[in-house]
Amino acid sequence: IHLPEQKLDQLLRKINPYPFVPANDAQLSQRCHTIFQIQANALAKRIEHTHAESMVIGISGGLDSTLALLVAVEACRILGLDR
Repeated sequence: IHLPEQKLDQLLRKINPYPFVPANDAQLSQRCHTIFQIQANALAKRIEHTHAESMVIGISGGLDSTLALLVAVEACRILGLDR
């Protein structure tokens, strides 16, 4: 396909920068909840499998370490462990 020179640096259609993030707030909330539960259940299973007696979480104050802490707290809840 031959396009005029001025069109070569322009997209021909709109590209969604977040194709896997639902636009609907309710769907987004449900997706985030599902992902969180998957992470917490995976950690709980790992804790059981390794017979771990404690967890150590490094907290930097960033979003990653905050999420790690929340997942660890939920894993403890799932397993009935004291936080």
